Amino acid sequence: MKTILLLTVGGSHVPIINAIREYQPDFTYFICSCGQRGSEKTIDGAGKPCGDLRKCPHCHTPLGKAEEAINHQLKLRPDQYGKILLDDPDDLDECYQKLSALFKEICAQEDGSCRIVANYTGGTKTMSVTLALLGVITPGCELSLNKGLRNDLIKVITGDVPVSVDKWNIFAQMQLDTVRQALAGFDYSGANDILAQISKRPLEKGLQGRVIYLRQVCRAFDAWDKFKHQEAMDLLSLLGGKPLATYLVALKRIAGAIKSCHGYEKVMDLVLNSRRRAGQQRYDDAVARLYRAIELLAQIRLLKDKGIDSADVKLEQLPESLGQAYQARQKDGKIAMGLAEDYGLLEKLNDPIGQLFAQQKNKILEAIKKRNFSILAHGLTPITEDDFFQVNMTLSGFIDQAFNLIPIGQDQYIPQLPSEDLLNFYQE
Repeated sequence: MKTILLLTVGGSHVPIINAIREYQPDFTYFICSCGQRGSEKTIDGAGKPCGDLRKCPHCHTPLGKAEEAINHQLKLRPDQYGKILLDDPDDLDECYQKLSALFKEICAQEDGSCRIVANYTGGTKTMSVTLALLGVITPGCELSLNKGLRNDLIKVITGDVPVSVDKWNIFAQMQLDTVRQALAGFDYSGANDILAQISKRPLEKGLQGRVIYLRQVCRAFDAWDKFKHQEAMDLLSLLGGKPLATYLVALKRIAGAIKSCHGYEKVMDLVLNSRRRAGQQRYDDAVARLYRAIELLAQIRLLKDKGIDSADVKLEQLPESLGQAYQARQKDGKIAMGLAEDYGLLEKLNDPIGQLFAQQKNKILEAIKKRNFSILAHGLTPITEDDFFQVNMTLSGFIDQAFNLIPIGQDQYIPQLPSEDLLNFYQE
C-alpha cells in the first residue's frame, strides 16, 4: 500500500530524517515555516542549513555541526516530496486552513487506497496541535510521534524513533459528541451511521461494547420513529435493561400486546411523532401526523366503543333512526366516511367526544384547512412554524380534552422517545 507521510518541521532535522527512514514513504509532505528564519530551508535549502548553527556569543565558535538539507541527506527526488508553507507557524487559523485543505486533497485523490501517517514531532506547538487534531478526526489517518530516552527535562538528545499513537478512543469520544447532536434532534438513523463508523475502529473493550449497544438502541428507536413498532419491540426486547423498560412497555401497549391497553396509544404515538418532526422544522410532516392522529381518534372510538368500522359502516350497526339517512350514503354496498363524518356520527350516537368535536368543529376544520393546502396533502403551500403552532394548539388541545373525557390517566400516556439522554442508557 502506498504510504503518504505528513511531518511538521521545526529546528531539528534529526526526527524528520528518522521518521522518513522508518516509514519509507512514497511521498512526504513537509509542513514548515517560510521566511528568513523559517524551517523551509532545512528541507532543500542550499549549502548546509541543518544542524545547530548557533555560535558562541563570546568566541563565535560554532556550537554544533552544520549538515546538508534533508533532501540531500535522504536523496529525495523533487517528485517524492512537497512543502506546505506557513507564513506564521503560531497562527492557529492559518495552520488549520492550510492543513485541512491538504487533508481534503489527499483524501480526495487517494480515495482510501493509501496509508496516511501524520507525525507531529517537529515544528511549533500550534503546528503540532493542528496536525494531531486533523489526524484524529480523519478516519484513514494514523498518528505518529518520535520518542527517545530523556537525560533531562529539556529534550531528547538523540536516538528518537517514531512510534504509533493510538487515536481511536479519542476519535470515538469526539464522534460521540456528534452522535449527541444527532440524537438531540431525534435523528436516530444519522446517529447510527456515525456509530457505524466508530465501531469499525479498534477501540478498548468497554467503549466498543457501548458503541455496539448504542447502535442497536438507535436502530430500535429509528424503527419506532418510522412506525415499525414490531421491529422496534423485537430489538428492545433483545437489549433489555432498566433504562429501556418503560419504552418497551409503551411499545407493547401500542402493539396491543398487553392487557392494560386503553386502545388510543397509536393516537398518542402520532402526536409525539408530530412534535419530533416539528423539532426538526419539518412542519408539513408534523401537521400531517396531527391530522392522522385526530382522524384515528374518531376511528378508534367508533370501532372500540360502538363496534363500527368507519371504512365500512353496516346499516344494522346503526340505530333505526339513523339507518335511512346513512343508507343514502351507500356506494357499491359500502358506507365509507371521512373525519368530519366520523365525529358527526359519534355526536349522533351521543358520544361525549363527538359532542366535544361539535363544540369546536369550526375551529378544528379551519386548522385542518392548513393541512389540506400543504404540499403533503392537496396543495402546494408549505406549512410554516406559525402554522404548525396554531394547528398543534387546536388539534393537540382537542385530543387532550378527549382523553380527559375517556378518561386516560397520566400513567397511561406514551412517553416521548429519548434524545441525547439515550447515550447514558448503556450499563456494563
